[in-house]
Amino acid sequence: MSAPNNTTPDVLPSAPMPIEEYVKKIEDHYGGIKVVQVDLYKASEGARHEYISATVRWPGGRESYLAFERFGGEGIKDVDAGALPDAPDQGQIQALELVPVQFQAQAQAQAQAPSPVRPSPRSSTSSLPSFSSSSTPISSPSTRSSFFRRHAEDMVTHLRNKRHDGNDSLGKTLTIAARPLPLLELALLARAVHEENGDYRPLKHNCYLYAGTLAKLIKEDYDASVTNESTTGTWLYIPVVMEPHIKDSAGPARTMFQNGLAYSKVKIAEGRARLKAELTQDVRQEEEERRRQEEERREQEEERRKQEEERRMEEADKRIKEEERDKLEALAENARLREEIAQLRKGRA
Repeated sequence: MSAPNNTTPDVLPSAPMPIEEYVKKIEDHYGGIKVVQVDLYKASEGARHEYISATVRWPGGRESYLAFERFGGEGIKDVDAGALPDAPDQGQIQALELVPVQFQAQAQAQAQAPSPVRPSPRSSTSSLPSFSSSSTPISSPSTRSSFFRRHAEDMVTHLRNKRHDGNDSLGKTLTIAARPLPLLELALLARAVHEENGDYRPLKHNCYLYAGTLAKLIKEDYDASVTNESTTGTWLYIPVVMEPHIKDSAGPARTMFQNGLAYSKVKIAEGRARLKAELTQDVRQEEEERRRQEEERREQEEERRKQEEERRMEEADKRIKEEERDKLEALAENARLREEIAQLRKGRA
């Protein structure tokens, strides 16, 4: 179910958005939009990509879905091929050696090929690559350095349904009820995991670790109940990311999240204080303008009253003058009549 049209498009990005950019976009929406459920899904084909699907509930009850997921970006070019910093542990190396040699060649070819444009959620080889036949192993230092170390692109995508594809399998469901999880806090968690391991490595810092770490933090820090739990962090039944890896990732990410949340709350408080001051100033200016307009109205009313009074006085003066004129005319007429009567009497005598 999609959100209403009056919800800002920043919260539901129309295209995959980097997590750092997404956090900046939604900082003004803290508190009002909640995450009520988180599902960890695993693709059924290709690299068996894993991602988090968050059910977002808007004020009023409507729901939308957002995917938080990791993809492999461009290779890091300045790595010493012989050093291989932060190489995968021995268990992962052994797991990789279980993959037939003919499958390893495509990984080498992909590592040596030019870096692709940012993948879409359904086309990404965000986990281990989909191998094809060859006979060249992935054991050479030059191949391993570029294959194992790339920039991580952690993205947020608006989903039309809970999962990218109907065939994606459910790894676990986390129901959030005991403690609210604002959408901004989930985004800050995702950013913290990104900052804690920003290099993408197919055997460690991959989509499995990203989704698993997010799920672990949500479960532990928000008292989420877990159901429908099945095996995750595997590729072709080979364990790639295991609980110790997720635990090692979650600790530093939790600290980064807490620092980021505190900073964001300060920024939000400052922003709300500025907004309140601006609104207060606007209200004060509107009140002053209202009083000014009211004063002008009273002055205009007073002016109209004075003009009406002057008009009435002029009309009264006019009537008085007319009455005086009529009296004078009557006196003159009486005088003329008396004069005529006197002359008549005189003529008779």
